[in-house]
Amino acid sequence: MKRYREEYVGSLIDIYDPMPTPPAPTNTVTLYVACSRNEDTKAGGWATIVVGADGQARSLTGSELDTTACRLEVIATVKALRTLQEPTLVHLVTDSEYLFRGVTEWLPNWMLRNFKNIQHRDVWEQAGELIGKHTIAKQQVRAPDSDPLKRQCQQLARSQAGQISYYD
Repeated sequence: MKRYREEYVGSLIDIYDPMPTPPAPTNTVTLYVACSRNEDTKAGGWATIVVGADGQARSLTGSELDTTACRLEVIATVKALRTLQEPTLVHLVTDSEYLFRGVTEWLPNWMLRNFKNIQHRDVWEQAGELIGKHTIAKQQVRAPDSDPLKRQCQQLARSQAGQISYYD
């Protein structure tokens, strides 16, 4: 809880910080996030690769009908954060300014406003719960196109987008 003094009233007001300080990280991971969306069908796929401090990598994938790229990026991040069992420092590898600024800057304000008028509210609420348990590094990581994990993550997302149809 943060405390602020309101001078014109002369009283101390407690303002509850919607994003509590996460516990000290006991682990570090690098999280690659990618998505692919078919403009014609509006279906898309997401992928994430979580690389632990020991170099072990695991991937998660999924797809969704009638979606947006922004939503897919948040879903991928939420799914990856759910796999983390202990407080973790997360280095987020993404080209998405929306995703990175959402998790590092905008989320506390959205939570204060109870996610009023926020697109993809359902997945951002889940992200808020999970991010409170972990620490997202404040520097965005942009991997070069030659990074093999970035390429693999993008290929996984494309393959998921190609597998989904309205006729399944």
